[in-house]
Amino acid sequence: MKSDRDPMDEKAIDAVRAHFDEEMTEARVRFRVPRLAGRPGRSGSRGAPRAIATLAVLALAIAVATTVWMVARNSPVTGGPTASPSHAVAAVATATPTLATPALATPSASASASATPSPTPSNSTPKYLQGTVGLNGSAAWVLSDSGLSLSQDGGRTWSAVALPAGVKSSAVLAANAVAGRATWLAVNDGLGVRVYRMSAGATAWTRSTTLVPSWATASELSGQPIQVVLLTPGPSSLVTLAETIGAGMSTAAEALFVSTDDGLTFVQHPPKSPALNSIWASVTFVTSHSGVIVDGPGTAPNEIQYTSDGGNTWSKPTVTGLPADGDYELGWSLLVGSDIEVPVTTSTAAGGTNTTFFLLVSHDAGATFAPAGTAFASGGNFYPALDSLGQVTWVALAGPSLKETADGGQTWTTVTAAGLPAGVTSIQLTSPTSATAVVQENGCTGFRTGCYTRTYLIATTDGGATWSYL
Repeated sequence: MKSDRDPMDEKAIDAVRAHFDEEMTEARVRFRVPRLAGRPGRSGSRGAPRAIATLAVLALAIAVATTVWMVARNSPVTGGPTASPSHAVAAVATATPTLATPALATPSASASASATPSPTPSNSTPKYLQGTVGLNGSAAWVLSDSGLSLSQDGGRTWSAVALPAGVKSSAVLAANAVAGRATWLAVNDGLGVRVYRMSAGATAWTRSTTLVPSWATASELSGQPIQVVLLTPGPSSLVTLAETIGAGMSTAAEALFVSTDDGLTFVQHPPKSPALNSIWASVTFVTSHSGVIVDGPGTAPNEIQYTSDGGNTWSKPTVTGLPADGDYELGWSLLVGSDIEVPVTTSTAAGGTNTTFFLLVSHDAGATFAPAGTAFASGGNFYPALDSLGQVTWVALAGPSLKETADGGQTWTTVTAAGLPAGVTSIQLTSPTSATAVVQENGCTGFRTGCYTRTYLIATTDGGATWSYL
């Protein structure tokens, strides 16, 4: 049957498709899949600000495509679709709390052949994990259709854990765990979030009251559901939880809750500054009073905010070593002992191909920051996966290779990492010479058909020189 579409329609749509491909290619360069978790004091659900902005970019591209097609048809434009940013996983029945491994994906032969990791670790093949995968030091978790699975040894062995009564995985906005301490779930509960906690070795969940933001500085968002949560275990019994509602591509309203009893109860600290117009990328507290957020407009965090009163008020810390022209982006803050580290990537060329990486470090709970040491070329990667353990830091780069420091960033060495593929979204040190990493594969079996994202774990025990599938 002959199409009734005008040739001009085809040209317009082809042009939009080309533009959309360019936009999404740029998005893939600039929007790294967020880190899923960090060691105590690091952000929990890393789907946070970039999830809001990525969905907004996609919605904008769809709106542009719709608008151009309608103009070509000489039809009046009434407006394009809008995105409703959210973070959810598929519904799940309660899991049986017995020893088990996470559900493994079984991709088709054609899909597997099109995405074989390169270079390939020497042992067997990857075990694809179904669901949302997180790491925090030696703790790991998978939340999927089949329930919640936990690991205390970096993903080597697993046990299934029953979700709280009445909770489905589609309602879980964030998860985090600390080996030997506890596991936490932040669950959507109407206009707020309820935190569930299970102590290590226990089988029962405790829960907080529903944490509903006051939205004192963003009344126009009052009544809207929470879209993104940053759940961050801190030192001792400290846990922070930040709730976010997106307000477009570059703005959001945030609410901070702080717990000093390991997530049993929380106190809200309404932020007086920063206000709207800012998206929080990470929250890191050293004590219940002192800590920082990394934030900024849109998808490129570019500022640090400091509090000394538990989040009631915020100010900019004293920071040295950043480029004067502001041509840089900040990564997610890390708590390393009693220090706070903030990764920095600078760019000196159009398109971001000439980039350098270094660490900002605070020794006073975030009041001041200074460069830890020398910078190195990061090959155009604005958000490389990294982790620190004391004075040791590893940064995953393409190649494959690792940059490692054993003196807090003063000097860096390059390690050829055999078996470390592209697509590392999170890396967690389990000792100064061992680590586990999350790897994501993305691809399509046909032209924009059969598209998939698959996740698996790899590990090293020899300082990053060789990696093996878990």
